[in-house]
Amino acid sequence: MARPLPVTARNILAQVELASGLGLIRDAVTIANDASASLSQKVALFGSSAVMIPQDRERLDGLLAAVERRQRESPQGTPVLDAPGGTHRESAEEGLVVKAAQNGHAHPLALGPGR
Repeated sequence: MARPLPVTARNILAQVELASGLGLIRDAVTIANDASASLSQKVALFGSSAVMIPQDRERLDGLLAAVERRQRESPQGTPVLDAPGGTHRESAEEGLVVKAAQNGHAHPLALGPGR
């Protein structure tokens, strides 16, 4: 019969590292999926996590500036995310209209006209 191995400091540190990493992932994903979080918060998360060459970062910064400018000028004319198929419900946060399927998940690339 095998005898139990002692728990070492390395075992404890490894478990804490895994648990805190999972918590970090959960918190970052929660913010990224929060419809009430500002676009600049989401772009900051993306910019901090994505591998980009300097030209990509410049284009991302330009995209953020263009969207923020449009939101200031015309908050009613903002993009609409439309989940493919199914019943939709609307929610408006900071001028962004998100159309999600009843299960609450919208397809991230499905853009459609407001209804």
